[in-house]
Amino acid sequence: KDKLWHIGCGMLFALIASLIIFVVRGFPKDMLWNGRMRLFFDHPSVLSFITGLLFLFFVNKWNTQNPERKKIATIGSFISFSIVALCAARGTFLAVALGSVFLGIVIYRRYWGQFFLVTFEDATFISRQPIWDAAIAGFKESPLIGNGIRSFESYHEHFITEYAKELNAKYPVVETSIASPHNMYLGIAFGYGSIGIILLLAILLPAIRWAIIDKVYLFPAVLFFYAGYGLFDYPLHRKDGILLLFFPLGFMYGKRLLVALQRQLPAQHDQPCGAQAK
Repeated sequence: KDKLWHIGCGMLFALIASLIIFVVRGFPKDMLWNGRMRLFFDHPSVLSFITGLLFLFFVNKWNTQNPERKKIATIGSFISFSIVALCAARGTFLAVALGSVFLGIVIYRRYWGQFFLVTFEDATFISRQPIWDAAIAGFKESPLIGNGIRSFESYHEHFITEYAKELNAKYPVVETSIASPHNMYLGIAFGYGSIGIILLLAILLPAIRWAIIDKVYLFPAVLFFYAGYGLFDYPLHRKDGILLLFFPLGFMYGKRLLVALQRQLPAQHDQPCGAQAK
């Protein structure tokens, strides 16, 4: 293991020496390839491949080293990744990204396990479960058109009263006065049924498609945020929650409508006066 560490450090030292030569010589063209760094290699892809592997090596080693070696691993990761970026090799970027994700999952898997364990054992999460049971039961009773979200409080009160014995045996906590299902997906299903779900998707999917085509990535990012937030809350019964979803949605539809109107106006001006009058 120490031999492998020393080999990695030797490669890092060689890269640092090459970078110093590159800077001292004033960024010479013979160490570049069409503006991309190649140093003493034949092609930037070769350099990016080697430094990409070196980056993954130091990331992998960082967690098991002493404090001094961790500093070296940090510096090595930064330098090797910077060289990958200067090589501008898209394939290496993708390879480094996939390798980093894999190492992040494998090396820190025990922390991921603790995160999910804490989440599922959290008192708030446990208290949500009987609420979700009520929402599921309500959807099963009216799967097509739903029950109306404003009826959830009374439905929940009736549900926990009718199934009090089963719920108290299953859950340590059963809350009484609840205004919403505390889950956006179950809330939409309970309130508006299958028809409401289909209509909401019919509104959202075209807007997502337009956002990707127009490269307006903020809208999908907002939706991803909303999707995560909605796992443990129902924001659609609050003004801020409604605004967060429907304002960017209205922006996407408004932008599309504006483009359509701008296309129609020149076509109308091109028509003869008599045709416009008709």
